[in-house]
Amino acid sequence: MKNKLNLNSKDLFNSLSKLTGVVKSSPVLPILECVLFEVKENNLKLRATDLETTIVTNLKVESSEDFRVCIPCDILVQTLKALPDHPIEITIDEVFNIELKSNYGNYKFQGNEPSEFPNEPSKEDSEPFKVPSNKLLEAISNTSFCTGNDEIRLAMNGVYFEIENGSVTLTATDAHKLSNHKIESIEIGEEGKVIVPKKGLSIIKNNLGKIEEVSVSYTLKNIFFDLQDTHYCLRLIDAKYPDYKAVIPSNNPNVLSVNRTDLLSCLQRVSVFANKTSNQVNLILSQREQDGLIRIEAMDLDCHNEAKEELECSYDGDDMEISFNAKFLMEMLSNMKTEEVVININTPNSAATFELEKETEESKLLMLLMPVMKAG
Repeated sequence: MKNKLNLNSKDLFNSLSKLTGVVKSSPVLPILECVLFEVKENNLKLRATDLETTIVTNLKVESSEDFRVCIPCDILVQTLKALPDHPIEITIDEVFNIELKSNYGNYKFQGNEPSEFPNEPSKEDSEPFKVPSNKLLEAISNTSFCTGNDEIRLAMNGVYFEIENGSVTLTATDAHKLSNHKIESIEIGEEGKVIVPKKGLSIIKNNLGKIEEVSVSYTLKNIFFDLQDTHYCLRLIDAKYPDYKAVIPSNNPNVLSVNRTDLLSCLQRVSVFANKTSNQVNLILSQREQDGLIRIEAMDLDCHNEAKEELECSYDGDDMEISFNAKFLMEMLSNMKTEEVVININTPNSAATFELEKETEESKLLMLLMPVMKAG
């Protein structure tokens, strides 16, 4: 007896596209190249996993029977991608031979036993809370670029979620740069602190702009994000996050306020002339009677390259010179959505903090960047 599934080609392609971020071409377990199809009462549940991130999405279909089967993801997605938008029929026999029938032809491939597919992680008795999707999207975007890629300090490979009554704070650092984004006005049922892998967050981020609200819950091993008909489970990083608050300066008396776009554009030009190893740019700050001046310099002594530019700014502090890695500095400025950026500095050898000129009551952002020793 063959099981039959009738649905629209575009609808299936769009649903499978949500899962492809976790389907690897040569996984440790061959079954992970597949998507698990579970049909029950004319609902198709699709599930894919790489054992660290699991994605589940649902789709309304027509089927006379309930059944389960694992279907290779790549061959199915490539076939659907090349087909126009129209009704299709998928049949599966008792040994998981699969045939896709369309107006343009028939396509046959081999499925797999569904019992081989990993079990779906359980939410247990976790208590969910709601977060506006635009606020979560902003927080992930503002922090995930600061994560590290360290085989020893695993905690730095993820984003640290501090879930407290009334707020959720996301923090990421690679020991050179740090970003801390606090989302206020959140009703939390159960407080906790977890480290979430950056890969899963980047997948979630691509779909957050399409909905208004996200339901979040977590257990000792996993964190769950529910986005309407698509659900994400991310395996938590089992490590202790460093005491990041200890490195945030409490007093940086020299305050620079400058147009973010102008500074970013200047750095993009000047950094071309920086040493390719250190990527160092120097910021020379000086206070004038009514405003301030910032001079940005870069040089590569080996290649005899040098560039200088000046920018008007608002500066209240001592004249000083401080150096940064241009790549890190541009990353920070690119992720700050503000017209003016406020940079607070203590000494040329201590961390500088970056803040938005205007903050909202619902979210607060703080970034930190360590300086580099001036070369030459």
